[in-house]
Amino acid sequence: MRTVGSLLKNAREEKDLTLSDVAQTTKIKEKFLIALEESFWAGLPNFSIAAGFVKSYAQHVGVDTKVALALLRRDFTSTGAKESKRQEMPVSGRFIWTPKATITASVLATLLLVGGYLFRQYLLFVAPPSLSVQTKTQGENVLVSGKTLPSAIVEVDKRLILLEKDGSFSVELDRGNLGEKVEIRATSRSGKSTVIDRLVD
Repeated sequence: MRTVGSLLKNAREEKDLTLSDVAQTTKIKEKFLIALEESFWAGLPNFSIAAGFVKSYAQHVGVDTKVALALLRRDFTSTGAKESKRQEMPVSGRFIWTPKATITASVLATLLLVGGYLFRQYLLFVAPPSLSVQTKTQGENVLVSGKTLPSAIVEVDKRLILLEKDGSFSVELDRGNLGEKVEIRATSRSGKSTVIDRLVD
């Protein structure tokens, strides 16, 4: 099935353009161009911004913007977290409650549940994403693997890496193209980042 990403990528390659060429002309970061070409919607801020990227990209490589945007609307999926609400139902028992005690207990329980839930969601949103990393040298290559939040954006040595559904990732790098260390960065939707540097043996 043709996607907006494959349409743009094929048009770019037909014009012998690199991602760097497109990024320089359109002022769109390479990691966003990669996300578009790979239909990696989690790597894009939201639909409106993605539509602006697609329009600029399409115009630069000579693709009909109406066709490109139509494919985007069909393909784009929301990666927002699904929120679930829990309701605690009062349990009947043989204890005798006065009406006042019942109302007070219900209100307190509801406030605690809602307050705890909102506080936890706030902490998850503003806190940098968790990130665990392992590196292993294999001959002339360095294998970098790890795990973070499934909704995070991961860059290894400034390259956008696609995550598995559980947030795990793995990439093999050429030691000859690396410096003394390799940087692994995980960025949450709120823009908070966790960075881990690993020395290259």
